[in-house]
Amino acid sequence: MYDGNAKVEEEHIYKEIDKSKQWHIRVWDVDENEVAVIGQAHKDPYDHNQIGNKPWQFDSARSEALSDWNDWGYETDDSTINTGYTKWDTHDGWIGAVY
Repeated sequence: MYDGNAKVEEEHIYKEIDKSKQWHIRVWDVDENEVAVIGQAHKDPYDHNQIGNKPWQFDSARSEALSDWNDWGYETDDSTINTGYTKWDTHDGWIGAVY
């Protein structure tokens, strides 16, 4: 959010699962307080919920992303910050970090 408005992501990272289903991270450049970027990871449903209401699997997406970054040689942590924000069933409030 910037001045009360959602800001469009500057980049996105994705890994295809099957056709239009993918692991997806929307990325924003914040470059403050030693944080270069912040991302919002999720698992895109086939139809992006145009029909129906499938879960976005936020926790699974965080685990998948951190596992990939760890495999690439980066230090990761999935229990650095708990926001307490649990609006969705598939998000436990934790934020993962890549160093």
